Amino acid sequence: ILDRGVETIERELPNQPLMRAQLMQTLGRVYSSLGLYEQAQPLLEKALTIMKNAGDESRLEMVDGLLELSFLYGTQRQYSEALLLSREALAIREETLGADHVDVTPALERLGTLLRDTGDYAQARKHFERSLAIREKALGPEHIEVARSLTELGRLRNVTGEYEEAVRLYERALLIGEKELGADHPQVAQSLSELRLLQRRTGEYEELEESREPSEPPEPLLTTSERLMDIDSPRVSVERSPILIEPVPTDQPGFPGSETVEYTVQIAAFRTRLQAEELLAVLQNEGYVTNIFEPEGTDSTSYFRVRVGQFPTREEARELGSNLRRRFPRLVRDAWIIPYEQ
Repeated sequence: ILDRGVETIERELPNQPLMRAQLMQTLGRVYSSLGLYEQAQPLLEKALTIMKNAGDESRLEMVDGLLELSFLYGTQRQYSEALLLSREALAIREETLGADHVDVTPALERLGTLLRDTGDYAQARKHFERSLAIREKALGPEHIEVARSLTELGRLRNVTGEYEEAVRLYERALLIGEKELGADHPQVAQSLSELRLLQRRTGEYEELEESREPSEPPEPLLTTSERLMDIDSPRVSVERSPILIEPVPTDQPGFPGSETVEYTVQIAAFRTRLQAEELLAVLQNEGYVTNIFEPEGTDSTSYFRVRVGQFPTREEARELGSNLRRRFPRLVRDAWIIPYEQ
C-alpha cells in the first residue's frame, strides 16, 4: 500500500511540488516508524530538497522533515549528518518563532539526544535544560511535555553516573505522568521501569516500591496474540520479517535452580549484525540500556540477539517487555524473558 502511495504521488502531483513534498514526508515518517529506513530515507531526502527549493514559502514546514531525517540518520549512526540537520531545524524555528517559543523544544530535544549519544554531555545538558525551562514556562510545571523533558534529563544524568539526580528527575516525571495519563499508561510504565533500575543503583528500590499505591492488575501478557514469553513458557520458534526470535536453551546458565537471579528481555534475533544494530540504535536513542549478544558459532541456527535491560525479577523484565511491544509495535513483536548473561 505504501509503495503504491509513492507511485501515486509521483504520477498525479507533478505540478504541485509542495503538496508532493508534504505527502512524501508523511510516507517517509510512516516507513521510518516501521523500521523500514531504506524506503524512508530517499522519500525524506527528496521531500526536503523540494521544500528547500521552494524558499521561504515552506521554511517552517521543512523543520519536521529535517528532524525526521535527523532521527533516521541517528539510527544509522550517521551522527555528523544528523547533527547538521538538527541544528538547521533549531535555527529555523528560533529565527521564525523566537528562541523561547514552545515549538522550538522538539529540535532542542533531538539535538540534545544526538549530543548525548556522541558523548558531548555538557552540550546535551544545556539543550535538555533549555527545553525543560521553555516548556515549564509555556505549558506549566505539570504538563506531560514537561515530564518528557525531565525524563530526557534523567537519562542523561544516568549516562553520566549522576544517579541520585537522575532519580529525582525520574520521580518528578513519574508523578506528572501518573497524574496526567494514569498509572497504567505505557509511557508511565516505561518511566517506572527506568526509575526502578536507578533506584537499585542508589539503594532506594524498596523505598520506591513501598511508596507506590497499588493499581489495577496489568493485562495478561502470556497470550497467543502477544507472545510475551518467559523462561517457564513453552518454546516455539517464530520467524517473520523483520523480527526473528530463536528459542532459548533450557540448560543455559541462569535457568531456574542456578545461582543467577537476574533477567533480561530478548526482543529480536537477526542473521546479520547490521540488522541488530539498526534496532539497537532506535532503542538507544530512546534511552534504553541495550546490547547485542553475539552468536558463538556460524551455523544456520546462530543469530545476533538484541537484549534490553537487567532486572532482579522476571516480573520486572516482563513489564518492560510488554512496554516495549506497546511503544514499538512494528519493531518489537515478541519478547522473551531469559536469564541475564554477561
